[in-house]
Amino acid sequence: MFTSCQKEDEEEANQISAQALEDNAEFESTFNGIESVSVDVADKESDNANYEYKSCASISVVPNWLSGQWPKTITVDFGDTNCLGRDGNYRRGKIRVEITGRYRDSGTVITTSLENFYHNNNRVQGSKTKTNLGRNSNNNLNYDVKVENAHIDHVNGYSFGWNSNRNVEWIAGENTIFNFFDDQYLVSGSANGFTGEGKNYSLNITKNLEVQLNCKWIKSGTIAIKPENFNERTVDYGNGNCDRLATYTVNGKEYQFSMR
Repeated sequence: MFTSCQKEDEEEANQISAQALEDNAEFESTFNGIESVSVDVADKESDNANYEYKSCASISVVPNWLSGQWPKTITVDFGDTNCLGRDGNYRRGKIRVEITGRYRDSGTVITTSLENFYHNNNRVQGSKTKTNLGRNSNNNLNYDVKVENAHIDHVNGYSFGWNSNRNVEWIAGENTIFNFFDDQYLVSGSANGFTGEGKNYSLNITKNLEVQLNCKWIKSGTIAIKPENFNERTVDYGNGNCDRLATYTVNGKEYQFSMR
């Protein structure tokens, strides 16, 4: 009986772990996708720029870039019909970006909010605050990024939530202003959330996550994740390839899962 119960507990723990990992990975992918839009419109500083999403979204900047006035409100309206971006994600609804100064200036604060916004047909809510901390010891721009009260209503009928507090170091692509898809970042910090099954979890990044805006998934890095009432698990996102495969390890056993 003890062995049987122990096996059931382990299977339940693995199921909860897998759900937490998949849900967390979907949050990462979703907010990376929202970030790609924010960077695209906030960094070019031109009323006539060839924005990546201009073909299927209307973009307004108030006051306009030529005015030189701050703060500015940038609205990216994808309308009611899905738009497929080069990053492979569908979007509809509005992304609103409030920016207090130039994207690359130390001290600038960028606040992103969502209005009836859908990412790959999942409704997304929540806000993101990004503060430019200037250059670090590697001479790379780095940002403090907080995501609060994020919530996804999944197209399959369940919902899950997320909060995070991160540092994002911009390690590549800074010099190519008009090609944000080569932008690459290292992400550190922590997060917590609840799964589609209502189970809480917390996580810490133990090896910086590698994120590139032309990839839907985390390319490399490790996290430690702790589902509610169960032991901590370790997750490895791979060796830098842009693919959906990752592994997690618990009690010396390794399992593979796919990021959505």
